[in-house]
Amino acid sequence: MSLKINNQIYKRIRLNGENIAKAKINGDVVFNSSSAKTLGININNKDIIVKGNLAGNFELYYANDKGVIEDYEKISSLSLNGSNTYYYSYFNELNVAPNNANKIVLKTNNRVLRSVDLPNNFKTNSLGNKLYSVGLLSDIHIDGNGDGNNSDSGNSQNDFTNALEYFKNKNVDFICIDGDVTYYGYDADYTAYKSLISNYSIPIKAIRGNHECYANGSNNYDYMNTKFQENVNELYYEYIYNNDVYLFCGMYQESTSTPFSNEELTWLSNKLEEHKNKRVFLFVHYYCGDVGNVNNIVSIHKPISNQTFINLITNYKNVIYFSGHTHLAFYHQQYGKYANIKSASDVCHRVHIPSSCKPRISSNGTEGSAQVYSEGSEGYLMEVYEKGIILKGINFETNKFLPIANYQLLCKAEDEEWLNGDFNKELSKNRYRV
Repeated sequence: MSLKINNQIYKRIRLNGENIAKAKINGDVVFNSSSAKTLGININNKDIIVKGNLAGNFELYYANDKGVIEDYEKISSLSLNGSNTYYYSYFNELNVAPNNANKIVLKTNNRVLRSVDLPNNFKTNSLGNKLYSVGLLSDIHIDGNGDGNNSDSGNSQNDFTNALEYFKNKNVDFICIDGDVTYYGYDADYTAYKSLISNYSIPIKAIRGNHECYANGSNNYDYMNTKFQENVNELYYEYIYNNDVYLFCGMYQESTSTPFSNEELTWLSNKLEEHKNKRVFLFVHYYCGDVGNVNNIVSIHKPISNQTFINLITNYKNVIYFSGHTHLAFYHQQYGKYANIKSASDVCHRVHIPSSCKPRISSNGTEGSAQVYSEGSEGYLMEVYEKGIILKGINFETNKFLPIANYQLLCKAEDEEWLNGDFNKELSKNRYRV
């Protein structure tokens, strides 16, 4: 490529940060930019594409006209060798950008090199007024000793305290804990849990996970049920907030095929029918399908298989189902786009909540590849609006949101599409888009 500038001779010109050589051809001064270093960033659907002949290490961030969005971590790190193209293809159709972002920028050495404007499919819909916010945790595994030596608890007391502090500073209206409140149902675990929450006035709604199916190491389910009710919450119960329905179904026993008593299933069936015209947020410790355990990464944990229960939640598309159990961190979405969340195409809306105390991490996303680590702590800040919810995945070690776990679900209870399970995404986008 050559560039002629008004037949004027310039002693120096820079293009894309490079000095460009000048020459005289047929009496005209031209500038040869064939050696210039080029770099481009583009978005195709929700894939981010970076290419060019510039080598180096770079980072992608959400940004606006004032700069990088500071309360979000980077989207990705990447390396270019001067001839390769980088694709970030891990977002699904429910991922959205922060409300205050309007672009994605490419940075190196704290310097912005390129930017691209966000297309509409990255932007949140017009969800109406914000009604309230909720902190979401799972698998906090409070270890009564507090020494971090137990294999499944890590530094659970510190991690739980950090999460509580975060939610306190965010002024959440209440907190939901989706099971495995304790290390193994020891008296010391419950004592430590009650001591930690006594420092906060935020209402906490928790359910019994498989680790509460043991009482001081014994699997006496009736006795453990009593212990849980004495120290935490009822085994199953309802909580109404701002006309939204929260149903909490704790594990009666650890079996994935018979995790609930018949009485609990009857109660759930009645409640789902009673509230079929409202938004229902359902909390169950075990996951359903592969949302929460994509590719069977945690091969020791199986999905819930009670068909009566699965039929129930399939029949009521107004349900948003939250689970925990596998401890898998948010980043596993890179191994399957529905690792963390899936809309109501087959069962109901399903959301997986990672562990706040001891995540399982996979290096390659294959079956049985997860390893347990003491580092890491994640959860959600859920913002509830008139026409939907925003789920913001949090890294409690940095107190920043994670772009790969930033989602929007459209769920306005009185919409026929929502209630009947015929939720047309394109129709909804057109209806709610500002």
